[in-house]
Amino acid sequence: MMGRYLVMDIESGGLGHECSLLTAYLMVLDENLAPGAELDLAIKPENELYVLTAQGMGVNGIDLQKHDKAAETARVASQRLYEFLKKQSSDGKEKLTPLGHGVAFDVPWLAGPQGLISKNSWEQFVSYVYVDTGVVARFLQDCGRVPRRVKHSLSALAAHFAIEFKEAHTARGDALMTAEVYRTMRELTDKRAYVGPHL
Repeated sequence: MMGRYLVMDIESGGLGHECSLLTAYLMVLDENLAPGAELDLAIKPENELYVLTAQGMGVNGIDLQKHDKAAETARVASQRLYEFLKKQSSDGKEKLTPLGHGVAFDVPWLAGPQGLISKNSWEQFVSYVYVDTGVVARFLQDCGRVPRRVKHSLSALAAHFAIEFKEAHTARGDALMTAEVYRTMRELTDKRAYVGPHL
């Protein structure tokens, strides 16, 4: 039996892990990719000293003053994340499979030495096997189901599959778009027929 997925995305103040984690969105999907419980976090450092880059803030478009007023401390966010994963995985009895676009980049912001929770805590509830829509896109190109000309970015894949991108570069928007892109990718293989422009 296929397990459930944990679709996710984060937004940070920059690419380096020394930068501040600002938002994180996670949603549980069942084996048919139907949406379930969700967790939407806005986070600020315990010491209120943000580490940011101009490039990072330019990409995420977050208004830091508004964010700071609405955000909860990393300590509170950490507890909420732990409790969410514990409940949704039935205390680790049904580990969740991470699903994202560039998900290997996102996970360390949530779990590990500089993450919200420890790697050990994360691995109690979440599988070490990831599903990355960028990697799946390359596989579909190798199989002739997606044209080689299509780039592997989330926005390019959404455009190719004619999926409307409503909240680009927000954690929630990108996570929901990732789920929709993956759902469409699965339909390609379910139908056993090529969908989309020819190569």
